[in-house]
Amino acid sequence: MSQHIPSEADVFISYNHRNSDWVRELLVPTLEAANVKLWLDVRNFEPGAPILTEIERAVLNSRKTLIVLTPAYLTGEWTEFENILSQSLDPAARQRRVLPLLLEPCEIPLRLCTLIYLDFTERARYETEFRRLLQALGATAPTAVATPARANAREDEIKNLKRRRLHELRKKQALMGINTPPDVLIEIEDLTHELER
Repeated sequence: MSQHIPSEADVFISYNHRNSDWVRELLVPTLEAANVKLWLDVRNFEPGAPILTEIERAVLNSRKTLIVLTPAYLTGEWTEFENILSQSLDPAARQRRVLPLLLEPCEIPLRLCTLIYLDFTERARYETEFRRLLQALGATAPTAVATPARANAREDEIKNLKRRRLHELRKKQALMGINTPPDVLIEIEDLTHELER
């Protein structure tokens, strides 16, 4: 087993990969700056292991599961499994093992409606909500919590990366024509929708 896998983490982050830029570029650095020990799929899932056992291991070995709620999250089968498994360990929410974080407006499932969520739908709230999140995790907020200005700059950087990626994919599509692989077409469509928001 790899040494990069924590035996016990503070938080397992459950998110849809369509939101990975926000998670990796803003959420993860803010939590790590406060010395929060993270369990993240791209770092801690063992290559070649069954995904179900890796999700189970992540949930069992983390004090809490942070659910990044978006419309994309709610349509994912793996993310649904992650949050149902997390809630099964604390069905009455007495230990507060599941922390919902609302990143984009969406219809919150009934099973999560009874939990108080952190509202990250507006950049102006980032600093306040990050402080609330760190408090819920028992962590001390660093002096450089994600302020609206830092968040705006970071999100602008992420948008520029997405624009470049979209440009590359469209060039690829132009070269390949009708032979363009479906995954490329789907990514073009997803990026186009994300950049229109």
